[in-house]
Amino acid sequence: GVMANDLGMGVYYYDVEEKLRIGNAISCKTLEELLNTCDIISLHVPDIPQTKNLINKETIAQMKDGSFLINYARGSVVDIDALDEALTSGKICGAALDVFPSEPASNAEKFISAMTKHKNVLLTPHIGGSTTEAQSDIGINVSKKLIKNLQNGSTDGSVNMPTMNIPARNGSIRINHIHNNVPGIMRQINRIISKKNINIEGQFLQTNSSIGYCVLDINLENSTTSLPEIISELESIEGTIKVRNF
Repeated sequence: GVMANDLGMGVYYYDVEEKLRIGNAISCKTLEELLNTCDIISLHVPDIPQTKNLINKETIAQMKDGSFLINYARGSVVDIDALDEALTSGKICGAALDVFPSEPASNAEKFISAMTKHKNVLLTPHIGGSTTEAQSDIGINVSKKLIKNLQNGSTDGSVNMPTMNIPARNGSIRINHIHNNVPGIMRQINRIISKKNINIEGQFLQTNSSIGYCVLDINLENSTTSLPEIISELESIEGTIKVRNF
């Protein structure tokens, strides 16, 4: 949007969540309002059930005649058959696509799409993540996240763990308890902590469909229990996968 502004374009945007505008961008109340207003539609949405075929025959009909479509988001967002029809009829004057519903798994696999027959369509091969710059950024980003996990237990960006961006420790002892996501485990954790007269200074919990992840910041000043004893009792809870302390 900022780049488009710099090129002298008027920028409009729509989001299902209320977002502060950037630069001179103007917020639209509905997707239909956006499609009715703009000459160029650029998509920036994730691949989720709500966005599947977001651009389809119905929404294309709401676009201005002779408009352009840019999709560098996800292949599932655009109904390719509907776009093919709109390009053929001239409803849409041109498109630029980097993502497709079906993409080749390797160089040996042929790319087949109705889009290849259109001279007014720009196709790029969805390899931005393989560029030198992207790989460098990925390496730096992953390293930072691993360090945060080792230092304070954060799981931000994790694929198979519940994700939590946890603040740094403030002098307290931190315990991470990873367990099967079943009822009653948090009750047992809190009962052990309470029984040992341990003060909880912070507690964080997040779950996914199969795993629960609890982070406890504790203070042992008022307790006669040793840390190894606490860890041992937490490990004995049925359903525990791993317990770690900092």
